[in-house]
Amino acid sequence: MSIRARLTWQFTLIVASILSFFFLAVYLFYADFRKEEFYSRLSKKALTTARFLIDVQEIDHDLLKIIDRNSLNALHNEKIYIFDRTNQLVYSSVDEPATDIPLSLLLKTREEGRVEYTQKMNETLGLFYYEGGQEYVIIASAFDVYGRRKLVNLRFVLLIGFFVSIGVTFVAGRLFAGKALRPIANINRQVAEINAESLHKRVAEGNGQDEIAQLAINFNKMLDRIASSFYIQKNFVNNASHELRTPVAAMISQLQVGLAKERSNDEYRKLLLSVLEDAQSLAELSNGLLALAQSETDKMAVKMAPLRIDEVLFQAQHELLKKKEGCHIDISFSEIPEHEDSLTVFGHEGMLKTLFLNLLDNACKFSFDQKAMATIAFEGEKVVVRVSDEGRGIPAEDQSLIFTPFYRAENVRQLPGHGLGLSICKKIIELHGGTIDLHSLEGKGSTFSIKIPQVK
Repeated sequence: MSIRARLTWQFTLIVASILSFFFLAVYLFYADFRKEEFYSRLSKKALTTARFLIDVQEIDHDLLKIIDRNSLNALHNEKIYIFDRTNQLVYSSVDEPATDIPLSLLLKTREEGRVEYTQKMNETLGLFYYEGGQEYVIIASAFDVYGRRKLVNLRFVLLIGFFVSIGVTFVAGRLFAGKALRPIANINRQVAEINAESLHKRVAEGNGQDEIAQLAINFNKMLDRIASSFYIQKNFVNNASHELRTPVAAMISQLQVGLAKERSNDEYRKLLLSVLEDAQSLAELSNGLLALAQSETDKMAVKMAPLRIDEVLFQAQHELLKKKEGCHIDISFSEIPEHEDSLTVFGHEGMLKTLFLNLLDNACKFSFDQKAMATIAFEGEKVVVRVSDEGRGIPAEDQSLIFTPFYRAENVRQLPGHGLGLSICKKIIELHGGTIDLHSLEGKGSTFSIKIPQVK
């Protein structure tokens, strides 16, 4: 069963339950009112008859019967009996004997003063009447033909109204459910059009406030994450297949040439050193590609924690100096922090270490004296780390492209490298909610400024 049909039936059942309760309450209320109103009329008629019989001496039994039978307010199948204190019948409005009046009813009436009950569809009323020092019991009964007919008509009207209301409710509920579910149907149609070739498409977000709009917004966010993951995978495969081909081909070519004929030990040694250099380049490239892929990972998948930015920077300095003995790295503070917490940021230690290793390595590699300078400063609620070198600098026309994967400036293409370091740095800093800026003058050096929010 579709949601539209289920909502329609549920809405109809709810309305039907409410109407059933309301109509039943109306019917029972009117039935109780009819009964109460009829007993009131029956009581007035019985008391009037008793007063005529007892108080008016000019009216005898026969005349009273005539008056009762021809009265304008006479009730259908009306019977009035009056008994004295010895339970003897002193008056009857009909010629029939009072054989259906049990003695227990008379005794109960004397005891309680008023008794009401139904006998053979007739409402029967017993009244205790005291007048002129005499005690009487009046038994009056009649059939409420008009009241019961109205009750039947009311039941018919309520039943017709109930089924008509249910029909209208069903139609209105179906239209309402269709209108309410139309945005979901639109989202469903739009989702069906999205595939691997059209991950850029997004579903309409409506007014951006109700639950359906929130569903669309969350779905679009999920599409963003899927598209990002798809792009990362596709980009990694393309980069890997393109960049790994060159060193692998070079290694195969050198080995084929080396095996083509017998060579001396020195020639084999040179060949192996050349292959080793290519293998090391291949390993460096593979590590760079893996680091680039990791830096493009969704932020929610990376476990962040509070850490000291200066400690990470010193760790990167220590590791880089062990790898490159000729490199010199100076780390300083432009100002002494007022609080130790000023150096604490929320981040991933391994990624931030990779960030500083790449920047410090580039500064040493491109500096004329293989010296890198790192300075820690503060701007508002951000920690600023500036990594500088006094080297070749970056041409102005290349500065807007240096964060592109595998892009290398024209003046450093003869130096070893793959053009992955800065793109990795940019991805890492974006993942930490920070920024990276470049200030460079060709022939004078470059300065990269990293800004990361402090832990609040």
